[in-house]
Amino acid sequence: MVFSTIVGSAKPSALDIPLLTKESKTIIFGKILKIRCHGDEKGRLVTSADISINEIWKGHQKKKIITVLQPGGILGGIVQKNKNQRPFKVGREIVLFLTQNKKGDWVIVSLWQGHFDISLQDQKHDKIVSNNGFAGLNEKGMTLKLSDLKGLVEKELQ
Repeated sequence: MVFSTIVGSAKPSALDIPLLTKESKTIIFGKILKIRCHGDEKGRLVTSADISINEIWKGHQKKKIITVLQPGGILGGIVQKNKNQRPFKVGREIVLFLTQNKKGDWVIVSLWQGHFDISLQDQKHDKIVSNNGFAGLNEKGMTLKLSDLKGLVEKELQ
């Protein structure tokens, strides 16, 4: 038997790249190595992902691997997720805009808005970033080149 909970909460206000950058304690470009799901003290599911850091765009990290928490997940026959959230997938390259919660755990800024998946564009082999449409990247599918996203972040950090 499978139990599924999809949280359909109202969408938060869209954060653009300048605000995501400002709200982030660190911004990383990396690859998901490992995913684990567990229940928290209130019985909610939480997924933790170990991310191998390729580049740090903001902040300082001494470690080469950072663990990031995300609400929801799949544990046994129980599924909990927010309908707007992108799940972590082992092997996927990502850019994450991160902050720390009260416990000191790394979490994504504005739940899912600070989570950008990376894919390759077939013709030019450019890396393309996309989120689920909340960061106001552009009007054509909310995607842009990885180098352009990095440039926008660098511009905000000047």
